[in-house]
Amino acid sequence: MPVLMNKGDDPRRAAWLFYTDRAELNEWGRQIVEGRWDSARLVVDPESLENAKKASSPVEVWAQAKTLIPEDFDLEAARAKGIRVANVPDYCIDEVADTAAAHILNAVRKLSFTRDMLLAQDFEMRRAGELFRIEEATLSLLGFGNVARNLCKKMRGFFKRVVAYDPYFADAEAWPEVEFVSLEQALRAANVVSVHVPLNSATRGMLSDAQFDLLRDGVILVNTARGGVIDEAAMLRALES
Repeated sequence: MPVLMNKGDDPRRAAWLFYTDRAELNEWGRQIVEGRWDSARLVVDPESLENAKKASSPVEVWAQAKTLIPEDFDLEAARAKGIRVANVPDYCIDEVADTAAAHILNAVRKLSFTRDMLLAQDFEMRRAGELFRIEEATLSLLGFGNVARNLCKKMRGFFKRVVAYDPYFADAEAWPEVEFVSLEQALRAANVVSVHVPLNSATRGMLSDAQFDLLRDGVILVNTARGGVIDEAAMLRALES
């Protein structure tokens, strides 16, 4: 179990604990509950929070955005226990934007699909269907937060047009190359839709039957945000229609 601490720290008093798997992490949680650590800061998953809630010693619980999501935590229980749960919203902005860009280019050029045919020794380009030129296409960004802005900088040279839907973004003047439009307009215009909204009561299932009906045939949908933003049953109906 990797443990990082300041030089001279007494490991019985304080330590930063970074888990390599859930079994290891839960073992540290049990040790805290048993009083073997007076204080600890843990990067946790939901199961280990159950142990942390029972601890008699002070525990600080930190949620890292790269592996965890806020609703994985019983926030009321953590608050009652005095456990602080923190989110890191600016973690891996570049990496998530790069992943979205990779998925977009892969899907537009159908690289994985045609590679799989080639590896199966069954390659027929016509089965890949129609390809469109990115320089003639529109990229629609749903949400214009940190990741979407990063992706926009990287992709605007590829696309003829970039539009964005974000009713909360207040600095549109600083982005003259982006057209800020309604959700309906963004979906109707899109050759590629890239999703970058948080998951909350307002955005859960925001892409459902009515929204999929607005999309053109052959549109590409990339979601590097949260799965719950998309009504998956509606997405399947749209794919099968």
